Amino acid sequence: MSTFDGLYIAKSGVQASQTGLNLTGHNISNAGTKGYTRQRIDQYAIPPRQEGGRYAVSGATYGQGVRAQDTTQIRDLFLDGEYRTQNAQYGESNLMNEVLSGMEDIFSTTTTSSSSSDYSVVDILSSQFSDLISQMESLVSGEDNASESAIYDSSKILATKLNRAAKDLETTRTHQSDNLTSNVKSVNDLMRDIASLNEQIEDAASNGSSALELKDQRNLKLDELSQYVSIKVEPAATEGGVTVYLANADGTAATDTDPTDSANLDKRYTLIDDGKYAKFSVTQDNQDEDGSSFNKFDFTHIRLDGTDFAQNSDVKNADLKSGSFSGYLQILNESGEYDSPATSRGIGFYAQYLDAVAEKFASVMNWANSTNVEGSGYPNSPLFTSDGSATITAGSAAITAKNIQVSSKWSLTDSKNSAKEGDYSNITAMITALASTKVDLNASGNKLFHGTIQAAFSNETTMLGQDTASVISSNVTSSNRLNTIDSERQSESSVDINDETINMIQYNKALTASSRFMTAVDECLQTIINNMGLAGRG
Repeated sequence: MSTFDGLYIAKSGVQASQTGLNLTGHNISNAGTKGYTRQRIDQYAIPPRQEGGRYAVSGATYGQGVRAQDTTQIRDLFLDGEYRTQNAQYGESNLMNEVLSGMEDIFSTTTTSSSSSDYSVVDILSSQFSDLISQMESLVSGEDNASESAIYDSSKILATKLNRAAKDLETTRTHQSDNLTSNVKSVNDLMRDIASLNEQIEDAASNGSSALELKDQRNLKLDELSQYVSIKVEPAATEGGVTVYLANADGTAATDTDPTDSANLDKRYTLIDDGKYAKFSVTQDNQDEDGSSFNKFDFTHIRLDGTDFAQNSDVKNADLKSGSFSGYLQILNESGEYDSPATSRGIGFYAQYLDAVAEKFASVMNWANSTNVEGSGYPNSPLFTSDGSATITAGSAAITAKNIQVSSKWSLTDSKNSAKEGDYSNITAMITALASTKVDLNASGNKLFHGTIQAAFSNETTMLGQDTASVISSNVTSSNRLNTIDSERQSESSVDINDETINMIQYNKALTASSRFMTAVDECLQTIINNMGLAGRG
């Protein structure tokens, strides 16, 4: 063993303690840095030197101190995967919650009493419909101040509110389609940035440099990406890189679902592979809207496993199982019971249901106002048309919530017929047909609603409220689960000031002890060097 082993051992202790103190300071400095992962020193005891081979003189051996080998992150990859899977589910439910909750404002308004803080939610369309019936009942019963003009005014207000609701639904869809287009660009930028970070991390690894902070940046972007689409992250073939696949709702890698595509069946959709990345694109059908259906949005162009990124494959909407993109597809493309088979209730469902109610309401009012009520002919005195004209012809556009208007020659037939003055049989027929007679509203051959037209108006708000409540419940569950996983992840990876303070004290004590040990070894060497061989001199 070397005479100076003690100094080398003491030096290693001082160096390791200094490295530990510096890293502790780095952790503490980044305690508030978003996405920062707590780092630690990996150190090991240096084993004894092997000297002399098999013929070496036996005796006590000892190690050669400590070596700070590497700096690593304290991170749980399993929790990362769980977080991103749950984040996709939250992204989907949160988007649908946001849109459906906003749509509730189209059909309802909140009123507050001036004398208190009490408030109530008023169904706009149903309330106006009730007002119309009330005006008709007042005229039939001969109440003071009742008049045909009041019925006309109430009908015009109802038509205007139907127009407004339909246009607001259309505006909502346009707004969400714009958001989708913007988010597609954001996702493509994210995938480009992650691929670039892959290259930087791999370059650092090849140069023997630390890239932990770059990995933190990449993890933040992977977390952000997972809100849009469900992803599965796996280590890449090159050191430090990752490969990102499109995933199912449960976090498993998604595969091609097209049974006609036998060449690619069961292959995974690759989003990022080292420095290469795919791009999403979204297209919209150019078919004209006819009031009964909406243009569809289709996702395309991501890489299939085993092919070059330049040869993009069309990912199908069905492959997007989770994330806000999945929510957008449901909100923008799906029309519930109006689809065959039935899908989730997106904007298209509520728009088509509103059109169906508006058309049924107009046809009943027009039928009851006909001078030939008992006949089978089309009403010759329409109260409502699609363009405000005085007549309805074979070429007239179908009445929808968006185009319904009061006829330019409004006239309650029986009330204007001198021979039947005060009879109001037409108005009585309207009241009965609207408030008592039950009708069916069908969708794709299935009965969607059975009840009065008055109930049909309020049913839209009821259905929307139920759908919103279901989405809110799902959103709350996803949010709670996401927060739980994030708390577990943060407890593992984030900087704890108390823990770092303890580490600082430990490293400081170790540094002090190693320094004292070095001093002690130095004093021993001084005694040996300066005093050896002096005994007996005098």
